Amino acid sequence: SSFTEAVCAGSHVMAVFGGAVLDLGQALTMAVVGGVATRVGVIDASARKVLSSISMNITIPCLLFTSIITCPQDGSAEQASACAPLTSVLAGGWPFLLLPVLWVALSAFVGWVCTSLVRTPRELRPVILASCTFGNSTGLPIVLLTAMAQRSGTTPVDHMIMQSRMFSNLSIYLMVYPILQWSVGRILLAPEERVATAVASTSQLCESGEQSQVVGKSVDMVLQQAWRDSMSQNWREFGVSDQAESEHEGIATTRVNVFKRVVDGARKLVVPPVCASLLGLGLGLMPPVRGLLMDTSDFNSDAPLQFIFTGLTTVGQAAVPVNMLVLGSNLSSLPDLRALPWSSAVAATLAKMVVTPALAFLCLLGTFRMTPLGSASPQTLESTAAVAMIVTCTPTANNLAVMAELAAGAQGKQVLAAVIFAMYCIAPFSLTAWIAAISWLQQQ
Repeated sequence: SSFTEAVCAGSHVMAVFGGAVLDLGQALTMAVVGGVATRVGVIDASARKVLSSISMNITIPCLLFTSIITCPQDGSAEQASACAPLTSVLAGGWPFLLLPVLWVALSAFVGWVCTSLVRTPRELRPVILASCTFGNSTGLPIVLLTAMAQRSGTTPVDHMIMQSRMFSNLSIYLMVYPILQWSVGRILLAPEERVATAVASTSQLCESGEQSQVVGKSVDMVLQQAWRDSMSQNWREFGVSDQAESEHEGIATTRVNVFKRVVDGARKLVVPPVCASLLGLGLGLMPPVRGLLMDTSDFNSDAPLQFIFTGLTTVGQAAVPVNMLVLGSNLSSLPDLRALPWSSAVAATLAKMVVTPALAFLCLLGTFRMTPLGSASPQTLESTAAVAMIVTCTPTANNLAVMAELAAGAQGKQVLAAVIFAMYCIAPFSLTAWIAAISWLQQQ
């Protein structure tokens, strides 16, 4: 009997790894197509920029929105249980409001330890630490979760239900994660001494009164000057003295600064995928409105606005291939691998792709076994484990390159590009192992 049990256990392990290889194989195949298309000139820099914009602003939002509020439409009233109210789904997803804080803190700590052990140069530590802290939370996780949902259950309805649960959890996670990325990320990429230098330089520039003569003025300075010129003309028309004018200039400049910062902050936090997720969650919590887009009574696709939902679903289905085409295109050219020491690149890669996911796996395993969460329904456990682990084991977020270039200059962008390239070199192996670990965790 022990031999039979060993054989069964071995077969189960092989099946788990086989499924993980298939999941990642689908994604890699699409990425290879993007890389080849770039090499032969079909996708150039401008085309890649357009595809990235389409992915972030159109296809991913459509995919998240439709996946959250979807219901089986096979004409069988027996599927009513599969179209559960979104409140029941969200009741089990509340931990994902806290999870971003935990994962970011864990990743930052692991990155700090690893960069300290290999003595990463001080000027490179902020960028390396940020690369260890913030992983890809939309494009690649959506690709992997979609593939994993297709292996859940035995029927297309099972696949749809699992994908809806996974994306609902991911949407809750994305409510908090961008806030941390654009706040903590900027702190990591702009150490105190760099901020102090920038502030001092800005102060000197403002005191000299030569803003209009500086080449390459910042957006803030342009707006301030335009506002100042307009206000000066208004005050002169009313006969206001120079002293009063200068006082009003200070007030106007302060208002422009505050308004500009608020607008910039809102744009960075409220990105289209987050907006689409919040919209889907909001409409899903209102059954009458959800019933306009999806037939939630007899499930035969005759809701008044079903055609809108069908069109958005079709657009959202392009998210996965477009994401992987862009990823393959980005990886088709080698970055400057001399931008940072090899020891720092290895440390950052192991910290992000191996150590952090391992600690997250142990945290989830202990949570499932020692808390009431472990007694939840199998579907809840499966979707929770998948999303909670996937967001920890993906490589660094690509949009972090923008922050790195702004905070650390061209060198920061080169360092981050080299780190991301190193992470994607081992991603096929590490992601396969972690997807297999997720499959094992889902069955515990």
